[in-house]
Amino acid sequence: MSSHAILINDFTTYVRKLYADIGAERFALQGKEEQDESEPVNGYRILRSIMVDDQQGYAIGHNPDAVSPFVCWQFYIRDCERSYNWGTYGDERVAVDNYNARVFIAVN
Repeated sequence: MSSHAILINDFTTYVRKLYADIGAERFALQGKEEQDESEPVNGYRILRSIMVDDQQGYAIGHNPDAVSPFVCWQFYIRDCERSYNWGTYGDERVAVDNYNARVFIAVN
């Protein structure tokens, strides 16, 4: 991600305000829901992912036993397999905010 962390934080603060003003149901997560039988990544089951070009995308993972139960990862496609890196760990809100911000920046 090429944007500065302060810009991402400002953007997520803005999106949280929109959630409160308009209602979260107006902001469905982009991407596709992953199948339950997908292979866990470092103990995290991928819940949702989106490709932003033919070589990379973003995903939200969940591991209820982890200290930080949710993660938002960037992934790359190498040899027809995903390689996950650049994760932001935390609660569900942190992962969703980060996912939305990364997707928004990548597609705009």
